[in-house]
Amino acid sequence: MVKHALATGLLVGALGLGGCTADGSIEVGSAAGAAQGASARADALWSDRTEWIGDNSKVIGLVRRAGFGPVGSYTIALVTEAKPYQLIVNLDAPVKPADATDFTTPGTIMLGTVANLDEVHVVEGDERWTLTKAEASKDLGYDVKLLGKDLSTLRRYVASTED
Repeated sequence: MVKHALATGLLVGALGLGGCTADGSIEVGSAAGAAQGASARADALWSDRTEWIGDNSKVIGLVRRAGFGPVGSYTIALVTEAKPYQLIVNLDAPVKPADATDFTTPGTIMLGTVANLDEVHVVEGDERWTLTKAEASKDLGYDVKLLGKDLSTLRRYVASTED
């Protein structure tokens, strides 16, 4: 089994949660602004989607946009030699403990936007969280891979996960 480790730093992203007014200013916290932010995030995820877990640059971009970044600093490992193809996110300095964090949304996004990805694992010390494509599909009520095949489905999913 070959693992390719790629280091990333602490990623702090800010999605615009405001809406534009008639004069072009931003209304923070508006429903239009939240929808606009979700749509922009979905569009960015869409542009980075890939067929292959081994597409390092695309996968790194997706991991950042999926939402693992705000958790803390981490490294990723890509298991690409044999099925099940896996993404492993190793938390080095999480903001809060892994067992107190819900990784379902970023895990689902990764499974949906990387066509051949089978499993996502998040590891912090002895703690391990796992989401498979079958589990994500069951939770969604449709094939998780549809997120990477239909932009409107991805947009709806991302909008549903943003508060």
